[in-house]
Amino acid sequence: MNCICTLGERTCFTLNILLSRPTRQVACPTAPDTGDIWLDSYILPYRLAARHKRWTSRKLAYTFDSEPAAMNPLARAAKWIVSGHLWHLKCLAISVLCTVLFTCSPAILHKEDADLPPAYAMKAEHPFADTSRLTEPTNVDERAHGAQLTPRLTGSILLWTAIKMRLHPYLPATIFGLVYLFGVIKIAADITSDRTVGFLSGLLFAGLYGVCASFSINCMPKPFDGIALGMVALSAMSMRRPLLLFISVFLGCWSDERCLISFLLLFMTIQSWPSLTPATKGMFRVTVGAAFAAYLATRILLSRFLGWNSPDPARMDIALTRFGPFAQLALWQLFEGAWGMILLVVWRLFMSRKLFHAATFVLCLAIAVISVSVVKDASRSGIFAFPIVFAALAGLSTGEIGRGEMRRIMTFSAIVTLLA
Repeated sequence: MNCICTLGERTCFTLNILLSRPTRQVACPTAPDTGDIWLDSYILPYRLAARHKRWTSRKLAYTFDSEPAAMNPLARAAKWIVSGHLWHLKCLAISVLCTVLFTCSPAILHKEDADLPPAYAMKAEHPFADTSRLTEPTNVDERAHGAQLTPRLTGSILLWTAIKMRLHPYLPATIFGLVYLFGVIKIAADITSDRTVGFLSGLLFAGLYGVCASFSINCMPKPFDGIALGMVALSAMSMRRPLLLFISVFLGCWSDERCLISFLLLFMTIQSWPSLTPATKGMFRVTVGAAFAAYLATRILLSRFLGWNSPDPARMDIALTRFGPFAQLALWQLFEGAWGMILLVVWRLFMSRKLFHAATFVLCLAIAVISVSVVKDASRSGIFAFPIVFAALAGLSTGEIGRGEMRRIMTFSAIVTLLA
């Protein structure tokens, strides 16, 4: 039996649909239980309801769950930040502001004639130079660091370009530092499908040492770290574009060999990313593996053709000796406020009997700890372990905890990091 409704009933019924909650199912009240129902199981999208809310009365507008008038000023400000097409840029601007207020003062805002260390000064003049040939008996550490700086061609070419164009030597590192922060915001939002978590991740990373190494002089200018971090973030954002992913990984390896650790940690993030398809994960593995192979082949060829010397591995003994007294500080600077979130993920994996995933996560943490214990400058080496934070977000995005709880966790982590 068909449902027979008058024009007035259909008009009232349509208004009832437009003003109902987004997930309410509305049926014609005059239809029998066994007959056809006009617009049965019609679920109104939230966007359609918001479109009609502007011409409804104020009393009916209060039926919406997210009525702005019921929010506190802080919630309204957060909603404005993460809304619109330019929400990435608004989050980036606030993250940069927090960086200036709580972490460091960007070197690009200060003097342009920053005195570069000997190895960086040589690379600024000759990007393909072998800096291990420096002879400076009064500065043994910088002479040893020069041997490690030889194959970092991406930063050397960009620094050489900035010097030739009479620009600030920290301009390339600053630009890629912004790419680093932008990538953190976008990747965190994509993993969790929550823009607020992306915004809070930007605040978290604004307090970590990575942005300090990207923007600041840090007593002695070393303007390659920001370029390397920006390349890693660009690679993570390019996971669905094979060509751009290959180029960014290849140039990232030529920026700093420690980027290899970052890309290995990205593997774990991609594997635990809940919304990625198996085809995308497979494409990422193949493309990154091809970029690694291309980097190793070109480095071997250039090293033999240009006669580069290898770094002295005996310097690791000195680094291990110096790491002991500062082990706690070095480990804290790895993730700072994000340590709580990381340990929470490990605990949840063990409690849910996902032993393989838990063991993989702990192994990646061990790689990060080892990477900072075999070098003298533990803080600068620890910044390349930042993809573990993405893996922790992916572990928390499996649906076991609610969106509100994840936001509270990220808020606490960001506050601790900014104030630490």
